[in-house]
Amino acid sequence: MSDNMTHKILLVGTGYIAAEYVKVFKILGLDYDIAGHTLNSVEKFNSTYNENAVPNGVNILLGGDYKYDYAIVAVSGNALYEVTAKLISAGIKNVLIEKPGTLTKNELINLIGDANKKNTRVLIGYNRRFYPSVLTAEKIIAEDGGITSVNFEFTEWSHLIENDLHSVDIKQKWFLMNSSHVVDLVFYFAGMPEKIYALNAGALHWHDSSSRFAGCGVTKRGIMFSYNANWEAPGRWSVEILTNKHRLYLRPMEQLYIQERGSVLLNEIFLEKEPKEKECKEGLYKEVECFINKTDDGRFCSLQEQLSAMDIYEMISGEKY
Repeated sequence: MSDNMTHKILLVGTGYIAAEYVKVFKILGLDYDIAGHTLNSVEKFNSTYNENAVPNGVNILLGGDYKYDYAIVAVSGNALYEVTAKLISAGIKNVLIEKPGTLTKNELINLIGDANKKNTRVLIGYNRRFYPSVLTAEKIIAEDGGITSVNFEFTEWSHLIENDLHSVDIKQKWFLMNSSHVVDLVFYFAGMPEKIYALNAGALHWHDSSSRFAGCGVTKRGIMFSYNANWEAPGRWSVEILTNKHRLYLRPMEQLYIQERGSVLLNEIFLEKEPKEKECKEGLYKEVECFINKTDDGRFCSLQEQLSAMDIYEMISGEKY
């Protein structure tokens, strides 16, 4: 384990994902503080998880004597930008933000400028890039000589989303907030689009811009892709990767199935995981380990990469960022 693991980390947030990060911290033996927002949310978090989160924690903890080497931002989507900007301004040199980083392109541009001025390493955490299923698929793809085409689906379960507790502005950008997990992974595998033909139609009362999606294109690596999603119908997230030898299925994305050329049979591939990794939310153990050790930064989504992706996401979703 790297000496970097001895450095202290500041976690901002007291929701479900923050609790998952804490689980990883404990397994990795990290020293950490937790910055919460309201007294009510902090008390609920502390009593549930036996922690010592601090209300108004960003202002209080950053104003103290201790200097943090690392910070992870795990707050609600509409607070990601403000919190991250404060951490950069305070001089923390390594910041990991939960996806999608910000809700607008202007906020993202501002963060890029702030990070450059402060020489701060800022990364966006799409944990599916760290899934054991993805790591295994990459090995097979490399052995097969690369991807020839890819299909994907990002259907969302509208019957659950319409009644959940997310704010109206978050739901109106649900593709960016949630579905981008799938599309980010596809373009991580295949490269960003060079050409894309995107169609969207329909609307939901919680998502005005669209509810049905279809499209195709070719990436800068010359890989053709197609997609379809319908938030008014049954479905699920899915990625199908085709090589000259195999078709790989990530459906669900935590699992990997393989189809041999000349066969219609699907066989599940056993995924090797470290014992400690099995205790954590999928992909999060490896993500935190890479972030703290400063290894494999290319597996993270950079701010600039996300800015470029937002233009594509607007075309696919009809949302405006």
